[in-house]
Amino acid sequence: AFDHLAFYAEAEGRIEMHLVAAGPTRVQVPGRGSVDFSGGESIRTEISAKYDPTVIDGLFSAAGLERTGWVPDGRGRYAMVFARPRA
Repeated sequence: AFDHLAFYAEAEGRIEMHLVAAGPTRVQVPGRGSVDFSGGESIRTEISAKYDPTVIDGLFSAAGLERTGWVPDGRGRYAMVFARPRA
């Protein structure tokens, strides 16, 4: 009864995943009862944020960490980032 929708929200720098009701739908939620959805109504199910090195350094610094490595994938779209506590 739901379609999957994923998109890049450029202003927020993140990927969002949604379930979109294909039509009027009623869902039973344990402990809550039934929830009605109109056709086209969306439920956000995931946010995947992506950060560049400058933003990562700021986040790490605020947490008392320093970046020690940045290993991007072959296309430069993702990276594995390594950090340690600041000395």
